[in-house]
Amino acid sequence: GNYAAVLSSPVFWSALGATAVITAVAVAAEMVLGLGIAVVLHRAVVGRRAMRTAVLLPYGIITVVAAFAWQYAATPDLSFLSDRAWLGERWSSFAVVIATEVWKGTPVVALLLLAGLAAVPEELLETARVDGANGWQRFTGITLPALRPVLLVVLLYRTLDTVRVFDTVVVQTG
Repeated sequence: GNYAAVLSSPVFWSALGATAVITAVAVAAEMVLGLGIAVVLHRAVVGRRAMRTAVLLPYGIITVVAAFAWQYAATPDLSFLSDRAWLGERWSSFAVVIATEVWKGTPVVALLLLAGLAAVPEELLETARVDGANGWQRFTGITLPALRPVLLVVLLYRTLDTVRVFDTVVVQTG
């Protein structure tokens, strides 16, 4: 009876759809940004340790605290961003929740992909460079295929983690 009640509830389907939208957009953004940050950190020579620490700071903040911080940033009287009531409308509140999730989740994606980049054989990249492959060709032909297993694990991990977006939504939208 409980399953029938839940599956016939329009509130359940609305919440499921909202969660799917937030998860899809946030995880896609996290993967792209995280890969970009990981590539930059992998190539960084000066300040490597400090940059890694700085990138990881948002992930170390408790989710409720991060949600409150972004809520204040999106509140007109308190915001330094704009005078718009971002949390007052359905779709702009989605943007705030997604921004919070991306800000919080991108560091762990970057860290995991950075570990994956360290496992890409330098010999392959050097051989491709000697054969005349430019940086983009080496990235798409060697680095990305070598990262495929790591990318899939990170995608699964962040998708499962982002589906649990309840606390951020409750804090920011009530």
